Amino acid sequence: MNEEEKNERGESGLESAINTINARKKTRTRRYIIITLVTVLFILLCYMTLMLIFYKPGVSAAPPFDTDRSTESVSVPAISGSVE
Repeated sequence: MNEEEKNERGESGLESAINTINARKKTRTRRYIIITLVTVLFILLCYMTLMLIFYKPGVSAAPPFDTDRSTESVSVPAISGSVE
């Protein structure tokens, strides 16, 4: 932008410099936020991948249900009525 355009817009040299600095600060801040978010997401993705690959749940020797049938009493319900 040359001096004539700046004067037409009503910007002095100081105002133009301040606007340029503020624009750079906003750009840097956005860049740092994006880089931080991408880094955190990458670390979480790596952690989840490693957990899926290497995590082995403990295997219990006893089944989760009762398999001892020696103490059960099995009763067959009687059929009422006559069979024809």
